Amino acid sequence: METSQKIVFRQTRDFSGVLNATFAFVRQNYKTLGKIVLFITGPFILLASIFGGLYNADSASLERGAFGLAFFSNLLMTLLAFLVGYAVLNGAVCSYIILYMNKELHEIGIDAIWQATRKNLGKILLAAFAAAFLTVLGMIMCLLPGIYLFVPLSFLMIVTLQEQKKLGEAISRCFKLISEQWWPTFGLLIVMSLIAFALGFVFNIPNYILSFWSAFHLREQGAAPENLRLLSIIASTLSYVAGFFFHVVPLVAICLQYFNLVEQKEAAGLFEKIGKIGEGNANSPEA
Repeated sequence: METSQKIVFRQTRDFSGVLNATFAFVRQNYKTLGKIVLFITGPFILLASIFGGLYNADSASLERGAFGLAFFSNLLMTLLAFLVGYAVLNGAVCSYIILYMNKELHEIGIDAIWQATRKNLGKILLAAFAAAFLTVLGMIMCLLPGIYLFVPLSFLMIVTLQEQKKLGEAISRCFKLISEQWWPTFGLLIVMSLIAFALGFVFNIPNYILSFWSAFHLREQGAAPENLRLLSIIASTLSYVAGFFFHVVPLVAICLQYFNLVEQKEAAGLFEKIGKIGEGNANSPEA
């Protein structure tokens, strides 16, 4: 944590309040969030970069219809590394926020965040893949059900970790929280996702330049540059690191919106403050 001003998560906020709190939290904690991306999700970023770079190089080098087993293997491994990496990132950011809320005002080390993430790794992977599977299934059946499911299921990770619920109970809890609040949450997710995409787009430019350069060589010389694979891996690494980091922005917004809805419906934070006041009075010398 970078400043002494601590962001209160258990608090009701309007749309602009969630936006402001999201950027304030990211600005204050960008160093710790960056460490989460590099040290906790770093191995998955590296794997995705290697296989993604090989896939991009093969896409530029192979003739139409000549895609072989290596091409599809690289694609599959890239997607798998991405899915697991984003699942771990979601879990690690949610774990950090929970630690941030429950600890006193001092910096939380990356070791503590990793320990909290590893402790719930099974739940994290299950929640992430369940949310992805149900959303994709809804998209396949019809586009609208997939969009509808995406909004409540975006809360699945923070609900699972904060409330320590089983998968079925956590899914039910997500739909309960989103009741009558679907549209504001949908709008928040769209705005934050667009912001994250715009910020990450700049770091994708080397990939686009490399693709154009490779296509030019293929058209003019009939062969891709010899160093294409290495350059593709470097460009993919830059793109993926930026993409993972900026994905943190909508993740923080989702967590703030979750606590916002909990406060609106249950006033959990208010009852917690009242309880602390009662404990303070009970422990005072005059009590």
